[in-house]
Amino acid sequence: MASMEITEAIEEFFSSHMAKTEYKDRLAYKATGKQKILISLNIPPYIINLHDKYYAFEEAYLGAEFAVNVSNDDVEIVPVEIPRLLNRAYKHPFVYPDSPQRRGELAYMKEDWEEKSEVVFGEEMSLKYDGRKTAERILSLLVCGEELLEKKICSESIYSIRYIHSLNCLIAENKEDAVRYASENKIKQERIFDNRCLY
Repeated sequence: MASMEITEAIEEFFSSHMAKTEYKDRLAYKATGKQKILISLNIPPYIINLHDKYYAFEEAYLGAEFAVNVSNDDVEIVPVEIPRLLNRAYKHPFVYPDSPQRRGELAYMKEDWEEKSEVVFGEEMSLKYDGRKTAERILSLLVCGEELLEKKICSESIYSIRYIHSLNCLIAENKEDAVRYASENKIKQERIFDNRCLY
């Protein structure tokens, strides 16, 4: 199958399956190599409430890279790397500081991603014969990362890499001021999350 046919298969997959999800306006993809694609999810700005202190976080882009394999008359994608933030130097308690080795990496290990999503790294997923299920699995992976950032699920294996108070993102010490900040910065009120698992 030629490169053009692979591109067409991926475009068809997105228009037939990914574009029919509630996340359609927040999803994007791009080729990162001859047989690799990056699928990303936009995470709008949000605010975390921790012990009645409110911290603002900027818009984020969470992406995962997939290899594209051709098998007979099917095109399959294979998750090859754990999701990471595509923003440079994104400040968050569960994101490693910007460095060449861990740039954009979240506190989840590979096993955590597999346990909390429907994806197994290295496992082929069909675009043609099981496109809907493949779309659901990819979304489960990206949404898992979004939930870690916004509403951390407590787990013994997940720990804060940096303290939230060290990130200089405190914007309010009461709900009224947080709501005002959200309004002034075009952050929807439903994007203010209680997150009591942070340190």
